[in-house]
Amino acid sequence: STEYNLRLLPIGGFVKIAGLDNEDPPPGQSYFDKSFFARFSTVIAGPLMNIALGIVIFSFLFAIYGGSKMIARVDFVKPGSPAALAGLQVGDKIRAVDSNPVQDAKRDIIGTIRHSHNRPLQFDIQRGTQVLQLRMAPQGAVPQVGIILGSQTQHFTPLGAIQEGVFETGRQIQMMGITLKMLVSGQAGLKDLAGPVGIVQMATLGLSRSFGIFLGIMGMISVGLGMANLLPIPILDGGHIVLLCIEKIIGRRLSPKVEEWMTYVGLAIIVTLMALVVGNDVLHWQDRIALLKGMK
Repeated sequence: STEYNLRLLPIGGFVKIAGLDNEDPPPGQSYFDKSFFARFSTVIAGPLMNIALGIVIFSFLFAIYGGSKMIARVDFVKPGSPAALAGLQVGDKIRAVDSNPVQDAKRDIIGTIRHSHNRPLQFDIQRGTQVLQLRMAPQGAVPQVGIILGSQTQHFTPLGAIQEGVFETGRQIQMMGITLKMLVSGQAGLKDLAGPVGIVQMATLGLSRSFGIFLGIMGMISVGLGMANLLPIPILDGGHIVLLCIEKIIGRRLSPKVEEWMTYVGLAIIVTLMALVVGNDVLHWQDRIALLKGMK
């Protein structure tokens, strides 16, 4: 049977699975009495539902508000960036990159920059009636030249909105992978992460700006929670998946004592990480307010 309850503090949620709480359930009802497939599908269901909810939220967002289609007009140039040093100006239109005409701004400009491996690129620029050629070398672990391109509203059919919702969820997952890689390599720090306080702050500020921004933040949070729960840390769903895979490989379950020890280690990691990100949320409170105010 399944029991539901409401907590005094409605913060987050969890599933208490029989057999994983050091209690002895009736025979045949323990988590460990079930098949590998049943246990695997149980622990992966939560993260997958978070990701699925992200798809639903993003699809609804695109269906109601449409999306922003990037265009080849420069709307911002970061001072001191490669673009600024090369002489690029706000209002310039990028007609070609490395002699390849721009047909899709996101693919042909941003995509080319991201895959440049920081080698110099030639930009064909239209400035009024002038046609200029500027060379600039992208910089950074994720190559950038320091520009923000303009955008225009794009409307979608219901099917197109769902398709775009799936694509946006995929982009969020990809960005999380890049962020994790940068954290591990030291190219990003804890200041770039948001904890519970930061999430509530961003959601509240987003809602005060517009319901569309709020929905976008909710979609990102849902996908982020799903992916975070898949991390191979004991106590998280990803940790249980790792234990299941080990059991499948060696043909038996690890010692309950070993699993209990691993759970304590995972709990210590999570508690430490939560303490760090909450402290970071407080320290960077004003920075996030400035970030949200900059959203349109």
